[in-house]
Amino acid sequence: MPSVVYVATISGAIHLSNYYRDSITEHGTTDGAPERSIAHAALPCCLATGTTAVACCRSAISELVPIRLFGLYSAVGVRVSACCYFLVHAVGLNSGR
Repeated sequence: MPSVVYVATISGAIHLSNYYRDSITEHGTTDGAPERSIAHAALPCCLATGTTAVACCRSAISELVPIRLFGLYSAVGVRVSACCYFLVHAVGLNSGR
């Protein structure tokens, strides 16, 4: 489970950082870049996170308890990590102003 959550989190954070860099390049300033990057990254990151969580939840119908728990905890972990990297990105970059 930690590997699934780790890979999903790093992937989302890399995409979010790339949108931030693109926003700075496009507008030539860091003013408003965090907001623009979150606005651009929200849909693709949420779709990727959502489909990963659904795939993990698919394991939750297993009759084997360890597989069921893996699916549930992985789905929750992936969703929580997405919230965390959006929050850290917004708070961290805005506090630097």
